[in-house]
This record gives sequence, structure tokens and C-alpha cells, in this order.
Amino acid sequence: MAFSSLLLAAALQAQSFVPDGRLHPEDGTVFMAVDARLSDGLTAFQPGGQGKFHRSAPWESLDRAAKAGYPQRLVGFDAWELVNPTPFHDSCTGEGCQEPRGFCGVLRPGGDGRYPVGTHAGLQASACLITEKDWGHFTRNTPFPPPKWTVEELAALLDGFIARRNVPIFNLEITQDGQLSPQTVELFRQARRGLERRVERP
Repeated sequence: MAFSSLLLAAALQAQSFVPDGRLHPEDGTVFMAVDARLSDGLTAFQPGGQGKFHRSAPWESLDRAAKAGYPQRLVGFDAWELVNPTPFHDSCTGEGCQEPRGFCGVLRPGGDGRYPVGTHAGLQASACLITEKDWGHFTRNTPFPPPKWTVEELAALLDGFIARRNVPIFNLEITQDGQLSPQTVELFRQARRGLERRVERP
């Protein structure tokens, strides 16, 4: 299970992850509280960056806190579209990156999925893609917009990510009560079936 949210603090407070109701994202309290509940079920932390962490946060101690109890956990501090703020994490969170070649188009087919140059050099690449129209379904009593891609287009996009080992993160519009677009869910089912069939071929 990977956990990613720009509303990390609010979500944790709503779920009573921190007993005293006080969240201290810059001293690692949030990470340790989540780890105490989820332990090795949480494979990655990708906390949001816009306002959650200032640019001179205690990155080393945050990274250490995020991996407490599960050292192999991947950590990526979301710098949004800004330059990488710290060497003390494992992955580039990819917000603002929309395609398999990564930021500045430097990822090549057959590579290891890590940025070879730039401020993200050495970090595992990922990309955050809006699947429909927006980051969330924010308009009450309206239908979901259609996904951006056909099955064939999504399959080709996934092929590009796989070839470069760039990890795509697809943001699906979701309602406050947890509903997703049936059309989008079916799109991903069909794309997955297509990929599985190709893997199964001799």
C-alpha cells in the first residue's frame, strides 16, 4: 500500500492517527503515527509539498522518521514543480510530469528509471497524471468527465513508462464518499488485460 496525499495532515487527524489531535509534520510525528498503525503494510510515503514543508525542513530526520520500523520504505517529498529540495529521499514524486520521458525528457528506454542528471539526479522517476479533468471531483451532482485516453492510447502510454521504468501515478477524480467513474475503472481494467495478454505471449 502506498500513501500519497496533499491533505496528509487533515486525513490523519480525521482518522485519529495522532492521539492528541496535534500534527507536527516537520518533526516526524505524522510519519511515526502512521507507521505505528500500518507498519510494513505501508510501502511508500509521498507527503505533499505545497505548504506542508518549508524549503529548509529537517529533511534527514524526516526521512529517518518516515522509515522507522520499515527501513526499505520509499520516501519522496513532493516538491511540486520546483527543484528537488533534499538528498534525503528516494524518489522524485513527479508532480507536473505528464509523460514517460520524465522532466526535461532525459529518461531513455532500457534505463534504470532513475534521473541521470538535474536536481533530481539519482532519484527514482515517477509522474503524476490527471486521468479525467481535475485532481478531484469537486462539482456537486455532476457526472464524471470521460478519461483522457482510449484503451489503445493508455496502453501505449503505459508501454512508454514501462520501457523507461518511470512509475506513473494516475490521479482519478473521486467524490467525497469514495466513488470513482465506472468508465475510468473499466478503461484501466481493459488496459491491464491487454498488458497481461502481451506478457503471457511466448
